[in-house]
Amino acid sequence: MESERQAFDTLPVGVAVIDHRLVVVLANRHLQAMSGLEALAGRALRDLIDCDLDPFAATLQDARPDDATGSLLCRLRCAEDSLARPVRVHWAARPAGDARHRELVLTIAPAGPDLPEGGGDRTPDGGELRRLRSEVDALRRAKTSLRQTKEEADEANAAKTRFLAAASHDLRQPLHALSIIQGLLSQRGDTADLDLLDDMRSNLASISELLDTFLYVSKLETGTIRPTLSDIPVADLLSRLAAELAPLVREAGLRLTVVPSSLVVRSDRVLLEQILRNFLWNAVHYTTDGGIVLGCRRRSGAVAIQVVDSGIGIPHDQLGTIFQSFRQVDHPNMNTTRGLGLGLAIVDQVARILRHRVTVRSEVDRGSAFGIEVPLAKGRGEPHRPSRLVADLPGLLIALIEDDERVLKVTRRLLVALGCQVVSGNDAEAVLQELAEHTRVPDLALVDFRLHREQNGLVAVEQLRAALDRPVPVIIITGDTSPETVRRIEESGHAHLHKPVDLARLQTVMRQLLLTTASA
Repeated sequence: MESERQAFDTLPVGVAVIDHRLVVVLANRHLQAMSGLEALAGRALRDLIDCDLDPFAATLQDARPDDATGSLLCRLRCAEDSLARPVRVHWAARPAGDARHRELVLTIAPAGPDLPEGGGDRTPDGGELRRLRSEVDALRRAKTSLRQTKEEADEANAAKTRFLAAASHDLRQPLHALSIIQGLLSQRGDTADLDLLDDMRSNLASISELLDTFLYVSKLETGTIRPTLSDIPVADLLSRLAAELAPLVREAGLRLTVVPSSLVVRSDRVLLEQILRNFLWNAVHYTTDGGIVLGCRRRSGAVAIQVVDSGIGIPHDQLGTIFQSFRQVDHPNMNTTRGLGLGLAIVDQVARILRHRVTVRSEVDRGSAFGIEVPLAKGRGEPHRPSRLVADLPGLLIALIEDDERVLKVTRRLLVALGCQVVSGNDAEAVLQELAEHTRVPDLALVDFRLHREQNGLVAVEQLRAALDRPVPVIIITGDTSPETVRRIEESGHAHLHKPVDLARLQTVMRQLLLTTASA
């Protein structure tokens, strides 16, 4: 409709579209200027022109093809009756948008001052009306074609995203099992194989990072990422990221320092974490010695959250290109396992979605400082109290819910190797049946998110807690990394881990969760 209006506005005559009720649904600027009336759309045709309307109604009801046309001498009603002027009205019928009715396209042009009493005779008109109708029909066909092409492209992009999401989840299952097996083997203490096991863990982490990147880029391309804003304590944000990246930092032989903060920012938690996570990954990959600092600075109405490293730095002539896809800093001492060069491109796109400003400072061989400026929330944050890890895990009773038998088997063996007692099953009912043989409530539950029969881990947790009448601490483990799923888990208040999960990360989160529960 809008494209038609724009096309009609270029014509030197008045143009209107009349529906089957003889009501104006569209009028161009020239007709509005001729009549001096405002808001022509919605007016009855009788309020616009003064003549016999039966010919218009007859054309709308005509069973002939859509080239039915007509012409009539009328008077155009104006803002002031004394300004009523003679006009010739030409019209042509065409199918309406709902395909059940027809509508008329009218052209209205000034006519001579002498009109017969009652209006005039109906006479056929040839060239100009057919040319106008042809242009309108061509415009409508082009618009329909563009809409269909866009719908096909959108569906193709959506299908690609669904495929990548499904492939990512299915690939994470065996990778998760391999990661658990790696952790299990490392517990046996065979020092001769420790180097091989470390290489295995490193490669599993690289594959997981690539899967995350591919899926995230696909979601950005299809525009399926929508921010959900909330007030986020900076301390919680930084401590979560530090705990998540701690094994990677240790493996690289680096130090990670987190600067405490009591500030609260306004953003999307999942998307903001993704930006900072990419900053930290880059810092680890491009730093060979020294350390990384994660902290923030307050700036007029905003908080600049920064990741500062002592890495290889970035030449000034490359600062303008590092946020482009597949761009990487070229340096002889850089980490060779550095990915595809999509991390900062993702940061740039996500920051645009959030309307946050990204900053970067760097000096070759001295290090870099990447930051994101986030609006300051109105509330005040609670002071961050660094948590200490509890002692060992032996003796704990763990409830394990996992519908993949391979993952269930190796996870159970790993937990037993850590000294835990385990009750396990593919759903809450199976775990509750096994728990009937115990006289104690589980200390913690590890629950897969996507279970069989269209169930999910959040429902299983509710069933487990309701049956035990206890708020058992829960860690949700999932291969679904979509923002929608992450938000559902975040809103539930449960801790969560993404597959594949390595042993160090699993132990860290288990201990932190148990400490938090004990101090609550």
